[in-house]
Amino acid sequence: MAYSDFKTLDQINEQLGIIINEANKIYSHIEPVEVSQWFIETMKRAYTKAVTIGTEVARQALIVDLVLIELEGHVPISFFLGTTFNVDSSKGLTGAPDGLISKSHNQLYIVSPVIVLVEA
Repeated sequence: MAYSDFKTLDQINEQLGIIINEANKIYSHIEPVEVSQWFIETMKRAYTKAVTIGTEVARQALIVDLVLIELEGHVPISFFLGTTFNVDSSKGLTGAPDGLISKSHNQLYIVSPVIVLVEA
């Protein structure tokens, strides 16, 4: 099983025991940031192109990757694309997800905690 085999939140809850708690406002203290002019202009063009092409690869390359680059300019993270991330094969946490975000500036290897991006 690969990361992309998880299709619903119910499936994630059942197989991994992760409970979604919508009442938990863990990000409520985070202040909005102003995105760069570069991001605004580039995203206008990239979004139109991604929608026209209409594939997952286009959305990844033209939208998600731009968001990750902009995010990296505002918070201390690193991101990885196409990197194998085998965590626990018995739970289906194997393979190369579309992307990973790590709460670390280290770009040489993945440092926890991480967010896994699947099917942009």
